[in-house]
Amino acid sequence: MSEDGKGKQFKETLQMAVIVFTVAWTSYEFFFKEFIKPAHEPTALELDVRLEYAGEKDGLIMVRGVINASNPSNRRIYVPAEWLTVKGRRIAAPTQRGNRDNVIPDSPAEPGVYRNYAPVASSEIVAEQRMLDGIDNNWWDPKDRTNDEISFAIPKGEFDFLDIVVAYLYTKNVDGLADPEWTLTHDGSQWAHFKFANPDTEKNQAKWLNKNDAGFSWSSASLSLWEKH
Repeated sequence: MSEDGKGKQFKETLQMAVIVFTVAWTSYEFFFKEFIKPAHEPTALELDVRLEYAGEKDGLIMVRGVINASNPSNRRIYVPAEWLTVKGRRIAAPTQRGNRDNVIPDSPAEPGVYRNYAPVASSEIVAEQRMLDGIDNNWWDPKDRTNDEISFAIPKGEFDFLDIVVAYLYTKNVDGLADPEWTLTHDGSQWAHFKFANPDTEKNQAKWLNKNDAGFSWSSASLSLWEKH
């Protein structure tokens, strides 16, 4: 083969290699963006929760709760249940302040926050709401954002501060699920759990939850009710 023929053949081979590489790289980018990357992204939503003082009238304090949720991922996130609980907290009077001996047990039964000064003396639920309840039409598509509010009134002077907790169940797939099951916690708060349409073994249910990145998450915030001086 002449030198010209060899040069032409090398050029054609090089061009073919460039074409094959370009096609392969384009295909990889497509599958990475559409399938591989979304499959490894977090499933949970991003929540921004806060409580705001909204005013007073006739011995009542109006409070507004703001819940902003967004899906930062590139895949749909299903939310079978979303709910909020607001509790009013009362702090012990100065004469009731604890010390290390009576506030922090020698062997705490479970994790918690123990306050040496002005511990929380009591609390009660002042507002609850099921924001989402069911597997139908409850999802956030990629980059979706929602803004919700709740307003409620409490007697002035009844509580020292408020806590709000917004919790939700999440999964990337709802096939095989039924509407969530609701129970009450030890303090009377509502809580949602995944429920399967057809009963199965705990092992298989755990496999399903793991495969679909299913779980629960929450966000919380507090609001002081002490008057500012």
